[in-house]
Amino acid sequence: MGTTTNPKSAERTAETIKNIARDIRDASIKMKETVKTLRESGAIEEITQAVLEASIAARDTAKEINDATRDLKERGIIRDTWKKQQ
Repeated sequence: MGTTTNPKSAERTAETIKNIARDIRDASIKMKETVKTLRESGAIEEITQAVLEASIAARDTAKEINDATRDLKERGIIRDTWKKQQ
């Protein structure tokens, strides 16, 4: 048996697809406007600078911790601490 399509159902499906397409276009326009506003306000540059500064701070902190750990190992403090816990 073949499948038949109800004309009303096909019309509803077509209308739904049109509505979805319209919603996508509307959302696209709003997104473009938002990005333009953010760019013009300097917010994108500000957040980019903040992320860069946070990355540098995290890198510097990790280096300091690494240097301190290396120093403690070289002085034998970490090794001694480990033995005392056992």
